[in-house]
Parts: sequence; C-alpha cells; structure tokens
Amino acid sequence: FDINILPTGVSPQTMTWPGMLSKGGCATTAPYPSADFTQYSRALAPYVDPDDTVYISFLLRPNFSNGTTAGLAFGTWTNGMVAGLRPSGQFGLMTPPGTAAADSGVASVEGETYLLAIRAKKNIDATTTWSLFVNPTTGVAEPAQPDATLTVPIAALPGAVMIYNDGGFSTDEIRVG
Repeated sequence: FDINILPTGVSPQTMTWPGMLSKGGCATTAPYPSADFTQYSRALAPYVDPDDTVYISFLLRPNFSNGTTAGLAFGTWTNGMVAGLRPSGQFGLMTPPGTAAADSGVASVEGETYLLAIRAKKNIDATTTWSLFVNPTTGVAEPAQPDATLTVPIAALPGAVMIYNDGGFSTDEIRVG
C-alpha cells in the first residue's frame, strides 16, 4: 500500500456538533484525486488510562470530490489501527494494511459532519479491543453497543494519533480522554 504525503491544510471553517464546544479552524485535505493519503501525526501527551481504557473522539466530514478512506490512525503501519471511513463506504475499524476490519453499517454522506468516538481497551490476554461509536449523543452514558468492534493482538494503547485522510476530507476536534 503506497502512502504519499498529502499536505494537510487548516481551513478557517469550524466543524460543530450538538453539545460539543468547538474552536475555530479544521484540518482539510485537497480534493480527490491527489496524492494517496495525508499523514499528519502528533504524539499524545502522557495520560492515565483507568481500567486500561482510552477514549478518542473526532469530527469528520467528507467534502466534495472525496476519496474512499479517512479517519485517525494509531500505532504503526504493521501494528496499528485506523478508525473512520473505510473503502466499503461505511464507518468502521481496520488494521493496516487491511488484514482485519469491521464495518458499522453506517454509510457516509458527502457534506455531512460525523462524530466518531473510539474506545480502546487493553485486555488481560495481550490484545486490545477497539470499539467505534458513530454519532453518539453527547452528555449521556456510553451507548450499550458499539457500531463496530475489532479485537487485535496489540497490547498497547495509542501513544500517538495521525490524521489519515484520502483527499477531500475535513477533520476537527480530536480529543483524547
């Protein structure tokens, strides 16, 4: 799988979600077709993971002339996880380079903003279970069932996050807790 560096720009436009405070600007990638993927990575600040669990949320919007894959990547290409829009056209989870995947049944619509929330939980058997919630209601308890779940043989919680968008997507409000 070839990964080129597609510049991630900053748009003055702000993405919003009901019940979520937002700051100005969002990360955007040029319309598709362009270079394969953006790679914009940041190390996460040290955090405490109660019960070996970390939550990550972000806003994602497919813009005009978007590609097929977008979201956030965690870990390395051979030992990591991508959460977001999959080549199936549905939101889901995928291990690079696509050796394991789980779709949510929720398809994307161009121009619509989505809230994606991820739970990564280390298990006692040296695996991690990743759960994806698509458009959960903010300010209430975690939904009883995730929209997609994938357990992988990775025994570490994410130490970095990478915007991993094909061309034509906006990403905003990345939060880790």
